[in-house]
Amino acid sequence: MYMIRDNILRLCAERNISPRTVCYALGLDEKTMKHWLNNEIPRLSKLNELADYFGVTVGDILEDDEYPYNRKDIDFSVFNL
Repeated sequence: MYMIRDNILRLCAERNISPRTVCYALGLDEKTMKHWLNNEIPRLSKLNELADYFGVTVGDILEDDEYPYNRKDIDFSVFNL
């Protein structure tokens, strides 16, 4: 249930950086990151900046890996989109 927090911390750990480093790189107030680590959903513009910084999609930041039906598990071809 803590997907945003866990995903941000995982992405930081994979790159061996701290959330504070992300704040400095994106020009964010540390309070903003604190809100995100408390699972408040960032504004879309900030989500895009965060995703670009990490080189991932916005979905990668928001997605809950423990949810059984993530987008990568769904065969969208059956919907004739």
